[in-house]
Amino acid sequence: MIESRWASSNRFPRSENNARLRAAEAYEHFTKQPGARNGKLGHIAIEVYRFFLRLRGKKDGRLDPSYSWIAQQIRRSRSAVGSAIARLKAEGFLDSTRRTRPVDDPQPGGQYVEQISNAYFLSLPAKAMKLVARITRKAVEATQRSLTVVERDARQERADRQASAIQPPAPAEPKPDATWSLMDALRSFGNSVDRRDAEANRASPQCGRNETL
Repeated sequence: MIESRWASSNRFPRSENNARLRAAEAYEHFTKQPGARNGKLGHIAIEVYRFFLRLRGKKDGRLDPSYSWIAQQIRRSRSAVGSAIARLKAEGFLDSTRRTRPVDDPQPGGQYVEQISNAYFLSLPAKAMKLVARITRKAVEATQRSLTVVERDARQERADRQASAIQPPAPAEPKPDATWSLMDALRSFGNSVDRRDAEANRASPQCGRNETL
């Protein structure tokens, strides 16, 4: 009975875990009257609720800490923890069931059962439930947008790699034509010969002719 209720009440996704805490904080804020120190929950109740959200069994939903152990873990007095749990129950964020177990080797005329720690079940009031649904939906939409951007970038990267793989190699630099190189050499050699002959003619004396007497 308790195990099945643990499973149905205390098992939910991690995203809803954060949404429930934010809903409790928002509920505390909205129920705080002007000039008041706390809302209907109080900051210690928020601490206890946060602790319960972290402590719940992720596989079976088990949640049965004692008052003393809760007080030790969050560093609050046992009476403060008891008051916080009472406020969480009154506002619809928590429910609990008392548990007992048989006493080992009971004394004659003594008690045959003893009380053990309560079993706790996380719940939500109607207003907080709507807020959780809205927060969770926004978180899912934000995640989907992020995945869309990542997928788009991945597709673009794959397209760039494919384009680089099929791109033709750059044309090689043209090699100089051997025929034109030979013609340039011959032309240069001919110019050198012409300059040498011109210099030789300027250096030679002109031949004179004798007039007839």
